[in-house]
Amino acid sequence: MEYLTIENFEKGVVFDLLFRAFEPLMNPEFKNKLRRYDQEIFDNLKTVGASLFLTQYDGKLVGMASWDPRQFPRAIIGYNCIVPGFQHIGFGKLQLLELLNRLTRGGFTEAVVTTGEHPFFVPSQKMYSSCGFQKVRHYNEGRDPRYGSTDYHLVL
Repeated sequence: MEYLTIENFEKGVVFDLLFRAFEPLMNPEFKNKLRRYDQEIFDNLKTVGASLFLTQYDGKLVGMASWDPRQFPRAIIGYNCIVPGFQHIGFGKLQLLELLNRLTRGGFTEAVVTTGEHPFFVPSQKMYSSCGFQKVRHYNEGRDPRYGSTDYHLVL
């Protein structure tokens, strides 16, 4: 596994990874949100772009991970994904461990992440728990009343 900075990539690379990973949940609003996020990264390479990395395996981009450092020493884990074909084989956990190592080296003392309760996110929930995150809050403020969200917390 290699973890790469965004500077040597073209605009659209983050959108592509996220779109492929989240395609089963895709709708026009979510698609536009991901496009705006990709644009924000490339408009702000020294801030937003510095708080993410791309994951490469065997010469192929297989995922990405990001965080928001603005609540330092608390890091908010943002978008992260592994694309189909590389999911469910441990790459997500390796990528998350790399992200946590970067946060620790950067002086962060805690990490928080929110994930959905939709069945699509069950592997993510298991991954966060297996890395030591604790569930701290469940809520339902989304558009679909069947699925809520859960916040997870980890002391680094």
